[in-house]
Amino acid sequence: MAQDTTNTGYRKNTSGNPTKQVPIVVNKALVRKAITPSAEVIYNRPDHVLINTTGSYAFLYSTTGSVGGNAPNLHASTAGAGGSAGKTGYITGSVIRVGGVAAPGYVQPVKLNINPVAWSRVDASTSRTGDITFIYAGKFVPEGGPR
Repeated sequence: MAQDTTNTGYRKNTSGNPTKQVPIVVNKALVRKAITPSAEVIYNRPDHVLINTTGSYAFLYSTTGSVGGNAPNLHASTAGAGGSAGKTGYITGSVIRVGGVAAPGYVQPVKLNINPVAWSRVDASTSRTGDITFIYAGKFVPEGGPR
């Protein structure tokens, strides 16, 4: 009796010699994703964050809200600033300044290896979409196109 090998990555050869097996061709592509999230909105945790614009930023690491929900950065919600144990809220942690002799006014994105669920800008009255980029690790997508 032939052994069932459907889960091993091989299948029966339907043409030619039926006693031999051939590899299963799986068309899956690793797809990475980058988004520019809106400020103070809850997103899935990224693998890392890029800061694209000069400014001072705060990040939210825990929440009881749902993805897509609002997470306003109120003064009361920043009680955990500085990493106080047992408190939650936006935590400030990055200040990026534009400038330099070589290219004044130019800032190269800065990578932070953090995994927040939301962000807020604390040095300006408004946060703009594009100030921050969330980078997500790849997922294998069936029929994901060319490799």
